[in-house]
Amino acid sequence: MFAMHDGAFSPVGPGFGSAAEALAWPEPPIGSERCFREDEAPPFPALDNVLLNGQFRAWKGASGKRHIFSVYSARECPAYCYAILIGVALGEQGHRRIFFIGDTGMRPEDTLRNAREASARVGGPVEFHIHLLAQSPSERDAVTADIWGEHAG
Repeated sequence: MFAMHDGAFSPVGPGFGSAAEALAWPEPPIGSERCFREDEAPPFPALDNVLLNGQFRAWKGASGKRHIFSVYSARECPAYCYAILIGVALGEQGHRRIFFIGDTGMRPEDTLRNAREASARVGGPVEFHIHLLAQSPSERDAVTADIWGEHAG
């Protein structure tokens, strides 16, 4: 799991800090420098006129690679093991701000609970984005670092 502390993104977990510390980082206001848009291109142009198009989002990483996520409401997000979960605050004019990012590991219910607790402090509409394609912990760490590297500042 990763969290923002004093403007820096750092891992949280065994040896890195507690989940409570991950949830305690300060919330920048929507509209600030920390707000960012997901990848500007539509995730799947072929789905433009298909009902499923809103079910997916692409986040572009610092590497330029687009990472595809399934989109869920915070209430209906499934508890997938070994996935990347991003909590996203929805702002005006299509801006999305990451307020939570974590690896669900083998205890996805704990990660979902932490993300839901963090979403309660956002004070507006949120989405949960799930990435299932990174299969190993190192792949999930690489995707997380790539996304955060592009969107951290």
